[in-house]
Amino acid sequence: MICLNKVKPSHHIWSCDQCWAVFHLKCIKSWIQRCNSAGGLEFDWACPGCRYHRVERMPEYTCYCKKVPEPELNPHWLAHSCGEVCEKDRGCPHPCPELCHPGPCARCTAVGGPGSCHCGREQTATTRCGDPKQWSCGAACGQALSCGTNLRPLWHSVCA
Repeated sequence: MICLNKVKPSHHIWSCDQCWAVFHLKCIKSWIQRCNSAGGLEFDWACPGCRYHRVERMPEYTCYCKKVPEPELNPHWLAHSCGEVCEKDRGCPHPCPELCHPGPCARCTAVGGPGSCHCGREQTATTRCGDPKQWSCGAACGQALSCGTNLRPLWHSVCA
């Protein structure tokens, strides 16, 4: 357990980039120090929220998009936000267009090229940006394995 106190807008925080849990910065630093006996620049620890394993430097207080260290509390912005455009990488050519925010970035809404299932039975004229261009339609395809055997129907995701 880290602590039971509420996180207030005036508190410095650390937010996990895997489970999006938010902790007081002083509490997460204490947690990290308890997990590591030897001092150094990098620490071996796991997020107390999701247990995602990390080996990294001691966390610092930054805004959610990690652009601004020590963001000032502003009544016009979300607490712990810098008020700037997020611009985090979403796994596609289009960075996040929302203002600095907690949690994961929304999926890209840009339109991508055409797509189809592995066997070609299902086809679409467009896909969403970042989505796969091929998928399994779930029907048995009966194609032979790369070794040449075809003992049973195969699923498209296996034989693609």
